[in-house]
Amino acid sequence: MRITKVWFVGLIVWVFIGFFIISTVYAQGWQMNDWVGKWFKITVKAKGYKFDESGFINYNQTIVVYIKVTAWVPDNPDDKVLQGLVYQEDGGIWSAWPINLHYIAGNNLDFLCWFEQYSEDSNEREKNGFTARITGSVSGGALKSAKLKSLGGYEWAIHDVPGCGDCSAGKARGTTLTGSLIADSKLPPDLP
Repeated sequence: MRITKVWFVGLIVWVFIGFFIISTVYAQGWQMNDWVGKWFKITVKAKGYKFDESGFINYNQTIVVYIKVTAWVPDNPDDKVLQGLVYQEDGGIWSAWPINLHYIAGNNLDFLCWFEQYSEDSNEREKNGFTARITGSVSGGALKSAKLKSLGGYEWAIHDVPGCGDCSAGKARGTTLTGSLIADSKLPPDLP
């Protein structure tokens, strides 16, 4: 009976080692630059507050954006970046802006990243950012599926009120992003 238990435990250990080796081989076969050209459909949910001359107002918004990964930039060992473009439709017009997903840790198919952006003009300052985990699975050497899920996000903006001296309005909100990889055939037909 004791020999059977030892044999069974040994078999389980070897099965786990085999799964680890297979998953490592798949992760190593899929490179970070293989993300280039892939599309994500992301739902962004934001909850927070706006403040203006009437006081505080609850601010809730849900939007859908598309992210196309355009480059993997591994040159700086302290700041490896997946670059992309975010596409958002508003009133039938698409706008696009760059996004840099800074690699934190993980492997080619399961990693953590961060994003942060600040903008300023004569009447407004705005900052937003998030951290996220991106996971993918490979089948037959090709990416089968992938998910992006934020671990936390935020946005704030301060709008100076013209003619009011130090008066300002603003907003602050928390954001969550969730989404998955989509095929080019699933993109909106009018997306540039």
